[in-house]
Amino acid sequence: MIRVLITIILIIPIYSCSFDNKTGIWQNDQSDKKLSERQKNLKREKIFKKTNLFDKEIKKNLKIKINPEKENTTWKNEYFNSKNNYENFKIKRFEDRNYSKEKHHLKLRGKLLVNDDIIVSYDNKANIIVYSINNREIVLKYDFYKNKFKKIKKKIYLILDIKNNAVIAADNLGYVYSINIKTKKINWAKNFGVPFRSELKIIKNQLFISNQDNILYSIDTNNGKKNWQLLTESTSLKSSFKNSIVADKNNLFFLNSNGKLYSLNHLNKKINWISSFSENISNNKFKFFEGKPITFHKDKLILSSSNQVYLVDSYTGIIIWTKQIQNIVKPIVIDNQIFLLTKNNFLVTLNFNGEVNWSRNIYDMLKKNNFMKVKKVGEITNLALINSNLQATSSEGLIINFNVKNGNIINVYDLLKEKFYFNPIYANLKIYLVNRVGKLLIYH
Repeated sequence: MIRVLITIILIIPIYSCSFDNKTGIWQNDQSDKKLSERQKNLKREKIFKKTNLFDKEIKKNLKIKINPEKENTTWKNEYFNSKNNYENFKIKRFEDRNYSKEKHHLKLRGKLLVNDDIIVSYDNKANIIVYSINNREIVLKYDFYKNKFKKIKKKIYLILDIKNNAVIAADNLGYVYSINIKTKKINWAKNFGVPFRSELKIIKNQLFISNQDNILYSIDTNNGKKNWQLLTESTSLKSSFKNSIVADKNNLFFLNSNGKLYSLNHLNKKINWISSFSENISNNKFKFFEGKPITFHKDKLILSSSNQVYLVDSYTGIIIWTKQIQNIVKPIVIDNQIFLLTKNNFLVTLNFNGEVNWSRNIYDMLKKNNFMKVKKVGEITNLALINSNLQATSSEGLIINFNVKNGNIINVYDLLKEKFYFNPIYANLKIYLVNRVGKLLIYH
């Protein structure tokens, strides 16, 4: 009996996080010695310390190298690529007001994806919509649910499976399914019984997705079969946080609603490390994580919770530093510089050493330079790098361009001129978005 009790005690600490197959996932790898050396060399800063929220304006000129502007033709998943880090998108310059605006009456309710002239989303009846911009026609309208679940409002997450010429959808009913865009037929469909709520990523025929119970799945994009699943800690209450996934050709990083960040090798199915951000939610009475999606840049991960920003070493999981900044947008990384937007409307840039290079009060700049009345700006909801400038979009449909080097406002446009559902996406030198009544708007 004593021997059995000892065995149970030893098992308990690792039971809450395991794969469902016998992969030897908890075995130590020979690279542990290299990780140990890297850990010693990293500078650590005490985290979870109580400090005042960031509200300082710092004016400096920053030396920064910006990659050439990119004319991308695809937007495959919600945050553009597998690392959730935007590039320097090239679009038509609107300074001369010589632009056109297209309206397409589609009654869309889903976030947009783009592949050349094809738009993918879903409509107000949860039909998957594939729309040709050039032909101005719906080329595929797929009703997966038929007459089932009519009274349940559908929340669908989409990703383009370019290799199989398909769109993959996952929903809050626990279904995941693949539709062939060319044949207009379903490739496969599976039901996992628990609502999905995460970003979707595809790497080498593997679809990575998580449900609301924080179970991470690898699914074969060719046939829908489950390759493996990883059970991670769940929360008793369901938060609004959508589990975040980023990946490269070897490793996957998964941040769940419990504030746990997992790194695993998706080729050999071994866990590299686990880091906890649970302490940061100690003042949250519901005890779940709230924050923005992970951004993956080179060998660093940038995380932002409801009141802090972290820089994490992707090899070891060590938190290099944390800053008391309430970031409200997905971070942008340019040349080892992190760009954030705070809850109190400061545009801030930090370097990878954790130093603030400059920070600017957006509303103060708007007032001083008579760009526009602040009340007409609304809430700033998105930040991107457009034509080598930082570009913010607001809930009232405004575009504000900033100089990357110092944060000065270059110009303000009421280009969009209407409220919209989701943040815009950028492809084919155009801006795409969906307005409040579901119309597809394209600016070029």
